Amino acid sequence: MMVAPNTRAISGIKKNKLKQAILERFANKDVLVHNYLIWNSFNQKPKVSKSKHELAVLPKNITIKPSQSLFFFNERLDKFYAIKYSEFLKIIRSLEPWEELDAYLFDESMQWIIAHTHDRDILVIGNP
Repeated sequence: MMVAPNTRAISGIKKNKLKQAILERFANKDVLVHNYLIWNSFNQKPKVSKSKHELAVLPKNITIKPSQSLFFFNERLDKFYAIKYSEFLKIIRSLEPWEELDAYLFDESMQWIIAHTHDRDILVIGNP
C-alpha cells in the first residue's frame, strides 16, 4: 500500500494523542483486548458497505470539504498521516487483492470515523 505523496506523517506526542482519542471515542476497550483491531471493537454499530466505490458518497451527516485536512491511521503499521479525502480514496481504490489494510479516516472533531477493513468492508460511524 502506497501513501500518496501529498500526505504528511504524524508521530510522537500528536500520534499518541490521536490514537488515545480514537480509543476513547470509538472503541470498547474490554472487547478490544480480545479482538485486537479497533473496527472489530467499535462501541457503536457502524453503517456497513461492501463497496469501496460507495466512499465517494458519504452519509448525509458527514461533510468533508475537498481542501480539508484529515487523519489517516493505518492500524497494522501503527502509522498516522495528514491526508485529503481524495488521497484516501486513491489509496483504497488502488489496493491489490492480496493487500490487507485496516485503516481509519477521521477529522479533529472525532464526531465520525470511516474504517476500511482487511475484509474490504467500509464501516462508517458518524454523529456530527
